Amino acid sequence: ILEYSLATHDKMLYLPLKIQNKEMGVLVVDNLLSQESISEDARNLLQGFAGQIALAVDNARLFSEVERLSLYDPLSHLPNRRFFDQRLVEEFYRSSRGRLPMAICLLDLDFFKEINDTYGHQTGDQALNRVGAAIRGILRQSDFAARWGGDEIAILLGNTDEKDAVMAMDRILQAVRGISLIYPSEPPKEIKVSASVGVAVYPQDGSTVAELIAAADRALYEVKFRGRDGYLFYSQ
Repeated sequence: ILEYSLATHDKMLYLPLKIQNKEMGVLVVDNLLSQESISEDARNLLQGFAGQIALAVDNARLFSEVERLSLYDPLSHLPNRRFFDQRLVEEFYRSSRGRLPMAICLLDLDFFKEINDTYGHQTGDQALNRVGAAIRGILRQSDFAARWGGDEIAILLGNTDEKDAVMAMDRILQAVRGISLIYPSEPPKEIKVSASVGVAVYPQDGSTVAELIAAADRALYEVKFRGRDGYLFYSQ
C-alpha cells in the first residue's frame, strides 16, 4: 500500500475504517487489473460502504468482548462454570461415543480462607490469579480448566486414563507449590500456596457427568481429611 500515492492514484482507493475517529482497519479497492480509473460515483459509494464495514467490525468486536466476559472469570482469567459445564457435556458425549477415557479433577486451594482473613482479599485474589495462570501454562490444548466457584478450579482432561492423569496432577501441583506471594509487611511476608485435588476417571468412576463430579468431589474432601497438598483418585 505504501508504495503508491494512494490519495491521488486514480486506479486505487484507500479508505480507513473508522468509528468515532478510532481506526480499526483499512479498505483498499483497486482497478489495477483493468487499468480503469475509479469513478467519482464509485468513490462516494465505497466511502459509505467503508462506514458500514467499520460499524460491522466494531459491533463484532463488542459482541466478542461481551461473549468473552460472559464465559470467562475476570479474576483467574479461566473460563467460568457455565462454560465448563458446556464443554464437559461435549467431552463426555465424545468419550462415551468413542469409548475413550477422560478425567475430571476438582482442585481446591489449601487454607484459602485463612489467606483472605490474615492477608486480605487482595492477596487471596492474587493467589487465584497466579494459580489460574500456572494451570493455563501446563495444560494441553485439548484440556480445559475453569473456575468452578470460590477457590475451586475444575479441570477436564480429555482422552486421559488414570496413568496420564497422574502425570498431569504431578505437574499441576508442582506448579502451584512454586507460587510465592509477597505480602508487603515489615519485614515482607512470603506466602506459599498449595492445593488439594480429587480426580474421577471415566468410565470406571461413573457412568454419568453427575456421578463423575460427585466422585471427584468425594476424593477431594478425602485429600483434605488426610492433610491437604496432594491429589487422590476416587478409585483409591
